[in-house]
Amino acid sequence: MIIFGSIVFLSILIKTKASGFDVSSNEVVDYKFQNDSLLTWEAPYELQRDYAYYLSGFDDENCPIWVAEMGKWDTRKSVESGPLREKQFQKYVLQFLKRCQESVQLRSTPENPVKEFSIIVDMAGYNARQTATLPALSMALWMARQFEQAFKDSMKLGYIVNGNYVFTTVW
Repeated sequence: MIIFGSIVFLSILIKTKASGFDVSSNEVVDYKFQNDSLLTWEAPYELQRDYAYYLSGFDDENCPIWVAEMGKWDTRKSVESGPLREKQFQKYVLQFLKRCQESVQLRSTPENPVKEFSIIVDMAGYNARQTATLPALSMALWMARQFEQAFKDSMKLGYIVNGNYVFTTVW
């Protein structure tokens, strides 16, 4: 089964490249070009309900600890609900990343500067359907690129919990 899953994933990646679909051509600007105005945007209630994340607390060094319930983040639903919903979802993801970055200032002091945060990614509920189409997989890859841009210099620790068989096989 692991070999089958890997073959399916590789064939989807090959089709993504062959189709010429490039998520970098999205109108939504990548994370690295975002500014603080993203923090004032109010996401639609449906996004907040369906794509949960929250600041859970702080560790003993005052670094923020975020939890993202990404196993429930149905990327397929976000791209199949139309272009407006897709763009709102992308903006919501970018806002989450910006909030993680900005949260280091919440308990930072000149004597004890805080420059990092930790994240717990809960994959409970993840299934292959969420990334089983080319647009959904492309969205997941776009998200991975945004996370890398946002977290490469400021993530202290990252944990993935409840990674089920489908998640660990595909990713």
